[in-house]
Amino acid sequence: MVIAWTEAFSNFTIATSGAWTDYDIFTALGVPKGAVCEIIVANLDTGNEITAGVRTNGSALTRSLAIHESEDNGANGQATIMRQMVKTDANGVIECYASDYTKITFYLTGYWTGLNWTEAWVARTIAKAELYGWVNWTLYNTNSVPKGSVCHIIFANAAASTVANCGVRTHPSGKKRMTASTEAER
Repeated sequence: MVIAWTEAFSNFTIATSGAWTDYDIFTALGVPKGAVCEIIVANLDTGNEITAGVRTNGSALTRSLAIHESEDNGANGQATIMRQMVKTDANGVIECYASDYTKITFYLTGYWTGLNWTEAWVARTIAKAELYGWVNWTLYNTNSVPKGSVCHIIFANAAASTVANCGVRTHPSGKKRMTASTEAER
């Protein structure tokens, strides 16, 4: 089968708070059954973090994070976002979660066909001694990720009042692939 990317841009919401909810992305948005979707999860609440995420239908993984409240009072469509990948099941269904469904919008930005996707959710906390430097983390040894695999990494800053620079790169590399991650304000 040929690996192909199809660009899309459609938004959707769910109608349940605090529970994983089936969403038929095949029927609603025409995503092929078995495709791997790229979903942006957007928090539109200007005063509260909202926990949200997506996962493969039937999964037991809790693939959700608290998403920082939107800044600038949500003006001009500004929201705080998280990007996730999720595979549709044989019926074209995924599962979505929002602790407050009225404040979360999901955006389909595209999908892959013709490739395998293994869903995972592994937390890696950086120890204080590892701060301010690059840390080697061998996914093959610690998480059984096959060598040569493509991985999707999400950064989450748990600090209450400090912006953190987060990044990921192959080893060895001298590239400074970092971005600032907003404080959690908890």
